[in-house]
Amino acid sequence: MAASWMKLTSAVGIAGAFCALIPSCAENGQTIFIRQIQAVEAPECTFNSDVTALTTPSGFLDMGIASHYVIHPLVGNQLLSRGEPRQSRAEPNRVLIEGAEVELLTPSGAAVNLGGGLANPFSVIATGTIDPTTSADATYGVTSVEVIPPVVLQAYRRANFAGAPIGTTLAIHAKIKVFGRTLGNTAVETGPFTYPITVCYGCGVQVPADAIDSTVSSRNCLAPLSTSAGGSAQKTICAVGQDAFTDCRVCQGVIPLCTPCSTDAECSTMLSPVSGGPARCNTASFFCE
Repeated sequence: MAASWMKLTSAVGIAGAFCALIPSCAENGQTIFIRQIQAVEAPECTFNSDVTALTTPSGFLDMGIASHYVIHPLVGNQLLSRGEPRQSRAEPNRVLIEGAEVELLTPSGAAVNLGGGLANPFSVIATGTIDPTTSADATYGVTSVEVIPPVVLQAYRRANFAGAPIGTTLAIHAKIKVFGRTLGNTAVETGPFTYPITVCYGCGVQVPADAIDSTVSSRNCLAPLSTSAGGSAQKTICAVGQDAFTDCRVCQGVIPLCTPCSTDAECSTMLSPVSGGPARCNTASFFCE
């Protein structure tokens, strides 16, 4: 296993080995490849392997309220079917996805300093099965890749957003390669696929008009969710801080940046996402941080 791989907490696994180290590995874009990133649509929050389904060309992540970041690559298999049921010959070209290699880069192509002594690139577990094709067209399967695991997000947030004002924005390019193995025991890996992600601190928290208590003069999120709305705010996002604005009422009282305040004492029961200590009240935004 390559020394540059990062061993993370239980939320992140080491899966397989670098393709370059395996003589039988195929990484030439003619076996498996990443076609696109599937979008997750609220309120069902589902995705599938249909090539005509809604895709997303880039991502958005609020480092102040999210715990991690996951994307859903659509992976194609161009290996021809060789199984023959009438001759009791098993199918060797079905692909089992085992994981992904992730490298986080700046827009200029430099490796991002993740902070905390974490290595970059690193590997994460991914799973899925892709059938072989019987024609000139590839068959597809979708998998989930945690391109910014919790431990990476926490280290990056503290390294880049400590002392930064709410609304600070940076850009990350996630270069990913999905790898796996055929049932015939041939290791396969996609070529690199680059996915741009806009990361910010606190800019993903939305304060809708119906969340504002008009009796309070400052910006606030004190009006409760309307029962007649059926908790609609909770149905507009699939993951807090990821790829959509998050209604402050969904995470209020749990995440500092979603919680209105006027004194530090009102925030002290929550932990700051940057310092790890008790959150304080930001007197400019009137929200905890």
